[in-house]
Amino acid sequence: MKNYFLLPFLISVWCISFLTPQSTNYYENSHAVVIGINNYQSENINDLGYAVEDAKSIAELLKSKFNFPEDNVHLILDENATRDYIKDKLYTIVMNANENDRIIVFYAGHGETIKIKSGGEIGYLIPVDGNPDNLYVTGISMRDFKEISEITSAKHVLYMIDACYGGLMALGTRSLKKTDFDDDEKYIIKVTNESARQIITAGGKGDKSQERAIWGHSAFTKELLTGMNDGLADLDQDGYITADELGSFLSKKVYITSEESQTPIKGRYGSGEGEMVFVNPAYIEDKVEEKVEEVITNSQMNIIDNSQVERSFSELQNTLNLMVNRIQDRGESISTFDGHEEYLDSNFVDQWNDGATISNSIFRKIYQFYIDYKNLRLSYSLDGTIDANRVSGFILGPKFTLSQLMPISIKIEYLPSYSFATKEVFQSLFVKRHPWGQKKQAIIFEYHDNISSNDNWLRYGGFNILSTIHYGKDYKDYFRNKGFKLKHNYYLNDNFYQQISYS
Repeated sequence: MKNYFLLPFLISVWCISFLTPQSTNYYENSHAVVIGINNYQSENINDLGYAVEDAKSIAELLKSKFNFPEDNVHLILDENATRDYIKDKLYTIVMNANENDRIIVFYAGHGETIKIKSGGEIGYLIPVDGNPDNLYVTGISMRDFKEISEITSAKHVLYMIDACYGGLMALGTRSLKKTDFDDDEKYIIKVTNESARQIITAGGKGDKSQERAIWGHSAFTKELLTGMNDGLADLDQDGYITADELGSFLSKKVYITSEESQTPIKGRYGSGEGEMVFVNPAYIEDKVEEKVEEVITNSQMNIIDNSQVERSFSELQNTLNLMVNRIQDRGESISTFDGHEEYLDSNFVDQWNDGATISNSIFRKIYQFYIDYKNLRLSYSLDGTIDANRVSGFILGPKFTLSQLMPISIKIEYLPSYSFATKEVFQSLFVKRHPWGQKKQAIIFEYHDNISSNDNWLRYGGFNILSTIHYGKDYKDYFRNKGFKLKHNYYLNDNFYQQISYS
């Protein structure tokens, strides 16, 4: 085979260098402080499930897609996210930033709003050591953010706050109109030269911030990652994502994704009319592909002169396209479909609604406690098995569940139960897997050792239990059911499914 096979690669490198907007012309350096808090020290604050994962994903996105230097992205998580440490880190960065720099502050955690006697409101972020009863002393107020944006000499500052609250102390969005400029480049040059202090929050006062296991993120961060990574926030498709475009994109998308429970808000500090700008990575990739195709099509060279190699190259290209589509178009991982809600139901990991009240939180923690570690969730439920019959008497036992959505969807349930009449411990084990991540199909391995009946249809369970309790008898025949079963379920809809099983 000829060495011409390297030509597409060389063309790609040339195109990338030629077509990629030189963001270094707009910013001399880029800094980011990324904060995520799941586990709070105060018992009066509900812990979160995915704030840390949100922060890690945003930090990785800034480094991998928007050329933020590794040493300039400061990730502050859980126990490290104290009030003093956050403020000290912010102060150090803003004081060291140069005039042509940009600063991003991302926060995922709890926020709170308090009323002041003058009639206004003040919004607070709650650090890991925050006390909701004394936010003035232990919280980080929006006044602090306003002061930080005033003392730094950095050209652009953008706050992205994944928390819902009012009291922003920000002005309504004022920005330069793109229609006032002859072309895109003049507009971008103008807004990047003007100063800007901008903020986007996940919602306003009274909104309820959403996070779900099926997303692995909050609604705000989920759409933020999609909008920036896939370039969907580039509303006018000019190759640039401005902070104002990002705010508009999130306002619409998060409202839909959260089922109308939160609407992101954008605003500004000060009078600067500039915009923080991100180069749209998807736009550049499309342009590079077009340029490569154009050069190869017009080339007289026989780039690949071996039919077998050509077929192999075609198969490789198809595989790469499939993986890229999974990652970019649907937010999935390379190895599996599991990361997209189109394929998996949110009940797969027994996600509970945390609720807003302390009573709900306490009830959830006692009744169905769970611990998240990386991609795993370990939970238990007190009502795994509750039954009574004339053979086994009372049967009672919990349910332990180990669930994982990524990199593969798998759910393992273990149900030990105790018979008060026979003095025996029965056990059941279920392993559930959605093949290829498709919600409509499930493969289930089941091991069971219990007292069972073929006559369940004869008597409603609740009445039969009462009969057993009061009269010591019921209307069913029983047998010892011990063995295993392998099942394949195909769900026609929510009410019907087709099952093939081997016992």
